[in-house]
Amino acid sequence: MSQKIIIKIDDHYFDVTDYADKHPGGRRILQRYHMKDASASFNAIKGHGETYVIELLKKYEIYNGINNSSGPL
Repeated sequence: MSQKIIIKIDDHYFDVTDYADKHPGGRRILQRYHMKDASASFNAIKGHGETYVIELLKKYEIYNGINNSSGPL
């Protein structure tokens, strides 16, 4: 079993463990942002704002810091 990879993007937390091997940039880039804020890097990449990417992220969301007052984990 792989070690969990949880990243934060724009106050949302995502468990991308199951997606890591499918990520076009590879598992290592996601591991680099484990338990860190990846917002600036994510938003700087062309294509990350496309509907496909946003819908894909929704599948892995585990916490929404905007609409939830309890802690992320």
